[in-house]
Amino acid sequence: MQAILWLPFPLFVLIILAISVFCVLAGLGLVLLLRRLGGPLGERLPQATFVSVTATAWALSLGFAASDIFALNGKADQAALEERSSVMRILGTAAPEALNLPEMHRIVADYSEAVLELEAGANRNRAAAPEVEALLQELRVEIIAMRRHGIADVIIGKTVRDFDELQDARNARLAVGQSAVDDTKWYLVFALSLLTALNIGLVNAHAPKAARNALAIYGTALFLCVVILGINSDPYRTMRLNLPQIDPAASVEDGSPAEVDTASPEGV
Repeated sequence: MQAILWLPFPLFVLIILAISVFCVLAGLGLVLLLRRLGGPLGERLPQATFVSVTATAWALSLGFAASDIFALNGKADQAALEERSSVMRILGTAAPEALNLPEMHRIVADYSEAVLELEAGANRNRAAAPEVEALLQELRVEIIAMRRHGIADVIIGKTVRDFDELQDARNARLAVGQSAVDDTKWYLVFALSLLTALNIGLVNAHAPKAARNALAIYGTALFLCVVILGINSDPYRTMRLNLPQIDPAASVEDGSPAEVDTASPEGV
């Protein structure tokens, strides 16, 4: 199911539309079947309130899926903010007006660019990029080398904490990108969607036009709900990472790092 949710948006919408239409047609088919069987419908049809048996369960299943999805979105926002904060602190430490560590500054700038282009762009935050791993190792080595520059242990310790937080935030971002709502919850949603459509057709079999109208409204609600949940099931589908990207030319001219807009071209 998660593979369907991660499809390109137009294809994903078409699949959900097909599922919604199938449920509506199933309900209409049940109406026609009951009317063709003959005999008094009043004795075979349940009361209209019976539709709440499956409709309530359907709404609850959507709620369970939605709670997981929006929890993932909250984690994605938090991880992105923490990663940006860590990057900015290390950049500030290595800046010319601070410790003036050009190699560390370059590595962190390259890290930001690699994350935006490779992990957030090509991999859509679902897999780690070896290039980013290599840059983290370079940064680790550069932090270890700070002692040779005569930098105070307090500052080194603070930089180490910033580096650890950067790694934790990156791991959290990738973990969220790889996370998915349990497929069984989606199976429950679609099973109850079909049962609810059949139930609507069942209680309205005595009035085909009423059944058609009710199923049309239900099918529209089903389509919109699942599409909205599907859009949000991938936190990075519409989210943009706001990591800083350094303009080397500007840094040379004014002696300080310059931050430019970093919106990922992939729209993540």
